[in-house]
Amino acid sequence: MGGAYAAANLTGLSAEIYAENLRKNELFWLIEHRDLPVGFVRARPVDDLLYIAEICVARAHQGKGLGRRLLAHMRQYARENEFKGLAGLTWKFVPFNGPYYLHNGFEEWSLGEAGPDMRAIATSEDEQKLNAIGERMIFGERF
Repeated sequence: MGGAYAAANLTGLSAEIYAENLRKNELFWLIEHRDLPVGFVRARPVDDLLYIAEICVARAHQGKGLGRRLLAHMRQYARENEFKGLAGLTWKFVPFNGPYYLHNGFEEWSLGEAGPDMRAIATSEDEQKLNAIGERMIFGERF
């Protein structure tokens, strides 16, 4: 990772980190095209919500609705499994982050609107490093 990430002293998520996250009972959905992965989402229960830890669509496949399909799948899964909504953290002003989630039915939440575990994530040391790159926001949707 370079640019602003380098200034924040962050490293990319390695295969080992992903494997460890999956062992921690995180949910993982993958979209494939011609047997190749082109998008994914990582999620886990936080408070009474399904927390979007990470969502990604390969650049060559963006703009085709795959992110919206991943979000729709997460909404359906959350409802079927009695979660009270979805939430996550992202950069507020990056077009394919904050504005993307707001365009797709989420609202920006204040720290006070989040549950205790979500507040802990939002104020964690890792999140503070990300805030050094650009303003972060909590986004959420309650059912």
